[in-house]
Amino acid sequence: MSVGSRSRLFLCAIVLFCVHLAVLSQSTFAYGMDGYYYAAQVKSFWEKGRFFSKDISPILYAMTYFSRLGTDIVFMNKLFTSLLAALMVYPAWLFARNLMPQRNAVFAAVLLSTSVLGALFKLTFIKNYGALIFLLLFLNSLFRLQDGKNRQIFPATLWFILCLLSHKLTAGVAVLVLALHLMLYSRHRLISALVLSIGSALFLLFSQYFANVLQRADFVLLTELFSPTPVLPPMAFARSFISLRWIAFESWIYFLCSLAGILSLARLLVLRRIRPGGRLGRRYIILAFLFLLAANPFYNYSTAELGFRLYLLLLIPGTVFVTLMLKWLRPVRFVHSVAFRRAIPVLLSGWLLLGYLPLSLASMQHSEQIDYRTIEQVIDQINLPQDHLLIVHQGFDYYYCYRGRGDAFHFLPEKKHADRPVYRMAYGITDRHWDDGGFFSGNTQVQRLSVQYTLMPEQTWNRFLSTLSVREKKALLTWRNPHHSRAPYMKARDKHVRG
Repeated sequence: MSVGSRSRLFLCAIVLFCVHLAVLSQSTFAYGMDGYYYAAQVKSFWEKGRFFSKDISPILYAMTYFSRLGTDIVFMNKLFTSLLAALMVYPAWLFARNLMPQRNAVFAAVLLSTSVLGALFKLTFIKNYGALIFLLLFLNSLFRLQDGKNRQIFPATLWFILCLLSHKLTAGVAVLVLALHLMLYSRHRLISALVLSIGSALFLLFSQYFANVLQRADFVLLTELFSPTPVLPPMAFARSFISLRWIAFESWIYFLCSLAGILSLARLLVLRRIRPGGRLGRRYIILAFLFLLAANPFYNYSTAELGFRLYLLLLIPGTVFVTLMLKWLRPVRFVHSVAFRRAIPVLLSGWLLLGYLPLSLASMQHSEQIDYRTIEQVIDQINLPQDHLLIVHQGFDYYYCYRGRGDAFHFLPEKKHADRPVYRMAYGITDRHWDDGGFFSGNTQVQRLSVQYTLMPEQTWNRFLSTLSVREKKALLTWRNPHHSRAPYMKARDKHVRG
């Protein structure tokens, strides 16, 4: 790495850290529906000596031990997230330099680090984002191995293992990429296939003894992933973010540039200007595979969380192809000043870091669906039996546990809860149900704790639902009023959950 590239990356990392911390620090509360999941996990580890939901992710352990450097768990988690955002720029550069010159690789690293799709990872799925760092490092080592640099075997193995342990999504992607690499470019394909098959079988056999790693029960998600009706992936993905135009804009740019890049690659392969077994051919085939894995037109983006998270991986091929597209279009050929030509990538990077990133993060912060200030006021009014279970929407449940008020659950109660008093925190019950003659009129077991939140026994909630019309019930049963049971693959984790 040249001195110039090193200094530019270091400066970008500092700016990334400062921008993320500044945006996250605008509120004293955690960000997102899972923000207090991580806070509750860290708090449980230091108070009880274990996570309340057992996990072996190195990212979660790193977050937990990092929190000891301060007294406020929520703030330290924000600081840790900002550090992850800053660290991303280096593995992104290592990955990109295998596909383009160093100067262009710096811009690609900035583009990936400031991506809104990446922001969804880092702000909502922190473990997933940390695992993405390991995935980029694994891809870099794999590319270097393709160049015959056998010293990369140890780092490639290390990053691969960390991908397996950090998050299930990156575990699956890393295994698929490794399988593609071995099948296409190994000299002993039969032996490689045999070793990979035996290794995968042994991993799935023993993974059941470890918490939150890829297991056989997780493969049921594949049945929900695919749809018989093809869709345009960026359009289907953007439906979940109607108010966030940045996400729709970036999603379309990454998708179209990746598609154009892959079609150009296919043309070059047909014309034999690039050999499939050549240095660039191997790498672009893996990049094309990542694109198809992320933006498959037969995914069910509306209901399957797996399809949603896979689409976020589009930022890996997307940033590479956007950078290459800018290079192919050669917009600087109209600029005669050499100094200004060299300044264009710097100006674009500055706009991404100081303009695009703060604006996109701020828009995500303002569109947040969880009002923790109201939830805090509601929680202060709750007084329930010590062994109770509270059924409440996601986000509220983790904050409730973090505050140490009891157990909360954002699914329907199960058989194991039969001996406990179960209560429901309902959302959005209208005034007419409280008026004279309304269902809740005169019911002393029901408490209206705010305009939106109403506390009642679970049996009362079920009786109330039975009085509603189909239309009223459909309007009420959203994610804010849990009405689904846990999926079987979630229940398989119970042996790892401890009180």
